[in-house]
Amino acid sequence: MTKNYASTVSRTLDPRGHGLATVVGQHDRKLTDADINLIQDVQDMKRLSILDHTAPSGCLTLTPFTFKPFTEKVFEVPAFDVLFRGEVIRVGGSKSADPLVNRVEVGSPRAWAPGVGYDDGSIYVVFLEMWGKTLSPVTGDGYYVAPDNTRYFWPGGCVEADLGQVMQVQYRDNAPDPFQGLLTTLRVQTQWRLRVERLP
Repeated sequence: MTKNYASTVSRTLDPRGHGLATVVGQHDRKLTDADINLIQDVQDMKRLSILDHTAPSGCLTLTPFTFKPFTEKVFEVPAFDVLFRGEVIRVGGSKSADPLVNRVEVGSPRAWAPGVGYDDGSIYVVFLEMWGKTLSPVTGDGYYVAPDNTRYFWPGGCVEADLGQVMQVQYRDNAPDPFQGLLTTLRVQTQWRLRVERLP
């Protein structure tokens, strides 16, 4: 549950194992960044634990795959929902202009040549990778950085999203406060990709 905020906050207060029901601010007392973060973490922990303790992480929805002709080396997986550590995440838009479709590309078969053996077939495994990523509004790490240095959030956390979908106004980085001209907050995004590996 504890997120890695590095040195960007005064301190990190871990709510795990403390049995905290809530954190309440007091009249005429300043709330620190650590207090505000703890308030959110306590609420997040309670909300996520409901699903996390009810069902294990895994796929929640499933629609049949659509296979393209073999020459394309591509098949499509309709968008689906997964439960990841208590959070429901939509997996859609990977390598596709359609956010409701994931395009999966497998490798090319080994070319035949005289005197060179080749496989009768190849087996590929496609699996979902997910992780939490602290986004850096200073260096751009974790964002998509356009050629003009504008930063964008990966839509839905998909780091292999179609760039036409990524560079939309609604996904532009909003970390710098427009009124103060300062970086007052930090974002942590759940990111994912569909990875393809050929079995030996």
